[in-house]
Amino acid sequence: MTDLDELLLEGLASGQIGGVLADHGRHSLGFAASSDASFEFGGTVVDLGSGVGLPAFVLADAYPQTLWVLIERRSGRADLLKRAVARMRWEDRVEVVSADAAVAGRSGLRGRADVVTARAFGPPSTVAELGAPLLVPGGSLVVSEPRDADPENRWPIDGLTRCGLRLIESWETDAGSYVRLLRTDESIEDLPRPGARKRAIF
Repeated sequence: MTDLDELLLEGLASGQIGGVLADHGRHSLGFAASSDASFEFGGTVVDLGSGVGLPAFVLADAYPQTLWVLIERRSGRADLLKRAVARMRWEDRVEVVSADAAVAGRSGLRGRADVVTARAFGPPSTVAELGAPLLVPGGSLVVSEPRDADPENRWPIDGLTRCGLRLIESWETDAGSYVRLLRTDESIEDLPRPGARKRAIF
């Protein structure tokens, strides 16, 4: 058993996540399973609401060339993530930020990510508004989706345009469903708005 397996099993044992460890691993790897040859999962990746480290830890392990910023607004959970990063000896390429993603989007993290990942972070409007400002133009927001969801209905063109995003593709694996949104070069200087979580932008 690897150190990563042990970390995730501790999350299962504590009740912080449910299910089967192998399923979580496959679901996490699905974030990088696009069939679009133009999309490369790499560079700097920001994970929204990292929780116990899914999908971030699985993907950081699978893609050792990536740099990661894990955003977690619950300070206790963020402290656990920091200890896990130290245990994995990833301090040189994985950073944990204890902050609300709405605040992070107005910090030095703004416009820094090549990829942003979101797993069970919130409704599409929240994910789009808080994720887009973190991306470089041309960067990708990859989001796990409910099975059998209609991407065009969940991610309306007008709403995405307001957030400087465009729906590029969706895919499924045996473990989950995903969409990829592309950050356009449109200005979104007013985002994220104050109180964004309480007032849906679309």
